Amino acid sequence: MIMSQHAVTESVRHFVGKVLSVRVDRVEVAPGIFAPREVVEHVPSVCILPVDERGIVYLVRQYRHPVGADLLEAPAGMMDEGETPEYAAARELREEIGAEGELIALGEFLPTPGYCDEKMFLFLARVSRFGETEPDEDEFLEMVSMPFSEFYRKAVDGTLRDGRALALALRAAPYING
Repeated sequence: MIMSQHAVTESVRHFVGKVLSVRVDRVEVAPGIFAPREVVEHVPSVCILPVDERGIVYLVRQYRHPVGADLLEAPAGMMDEGETPEYAAARELREEIGAEGELIALGEFLPTPGYCDEKMFLFLARVSRFGETEPDEDEFLEMVSMPFSEFYRKAVDGTLRDGRALALALRAAPYING
């Protein structure tokens, strides 16, 4: 029997950080059956696929310490308190690749719902101009460009490993010619 609602009988927060918090809930998963559930609480975030009029997408390569590798990713970041998803997407686009353009909302997704409550808002950006980047002081990004067809192929063949970029390849495909 699948229960759509689980009763939380206890919740203890074990860590509170700048980006995330961790709590352990005691959950009644079935009548009379209780189990611990570890939950990472994460602020909402945005991820943007910038594309120009020629169908060229702009990504960033950066080192990701948790996996010990440089990853090719779409520009992304956390929403600051009080920001709308659109405002955060425009800010991240400007900060990470120095771009501006029309934003098209592609919906939201849950990157890791098995243990994290993060909600990510996806956007396609029709880039109209590039300027100076404004990366955070601890961000070291390399911009990489390629045709959307190559980006999509890399998503399908496993070359792209970042889940956000994979979600964008799927959601943006109907909007891209070529």
